[in-house]
Amino acid sequence: MSTTAISSALLGVSQTSSSSTTETSTTDFLTLLLAELENQDPTDPMDTAELTSQMATMTQVEQAVQTNEYLSSLVDYASSTNNASAVSCIGKTVTADTSEITVSNGSASENLIFSLADDAAEITITVSDEDGKTVKTITCEDLDSGSYSVTWDGTDEDGETVDDGTYTFSVSATDSDGSSVTASTIIEAEVTGVAFNDGVAYLVTEAGAIAYGDVIMVSSTS
Repeated sequence: MSTTAISSALLGVSQTSSSSTTETSTTDFLTLLLAELENQDPTDPMDTAELTSQMATMTQVEQAVQTNEYLSSLVDYASSTNNASAVSCIGKTVTADTSEITVSNGSASENLIFSLADDAAEITITVSDEDGKTVKTITCEDLDSGSYSVTWDGTDEDGETVDDGTYTFSVSATDSDGSSVTASTIIEAEVTGVAFNDGVAYLVTEAGAIAYGDVIMVSSTS
């Protein structure tokens, strides 16, 4: 068996193994190498340069596996720290960069909050259902840059109460010259619990589930 064959056999195992398997593979590699040296043809000895190259490759494989294990440990640590921080939000009010709002028993759970980057002459707030259909349009005029809260009573354009469920809202704004003004949607809600899905923490609120990564501020509930 050549050193290339030995290395190939070893790499085939190492690429899909854990550290314990890597240690075993190292032993197998040395065992095969010694057997090759003991049984090599004296008239055609093993190429020293090739041997050195294969041993270097083995070392690189071991280092790569160890690095992946260290990174995995760091990810697990970061995830556990993030989850602990999410749990500490229970009982507090969070401000999140999201546009979802929940209607329950005919009432919207929270006000529609948005921020304007610059002064705006005309502002249009559009509420849409889960199918993207517009159910309500609310307009405002002459607002300075800053954050604002608008109440939606949970009714559609005809004044009828909308079905319970999850809705989204968007904000478009223009200044006195008709140029677009940047507007961002925000939600404020009290956290009543935390749910975890595929390692991601979600804050449970009356406004619905909010991804912890979308939270931009946490404050005490008044």
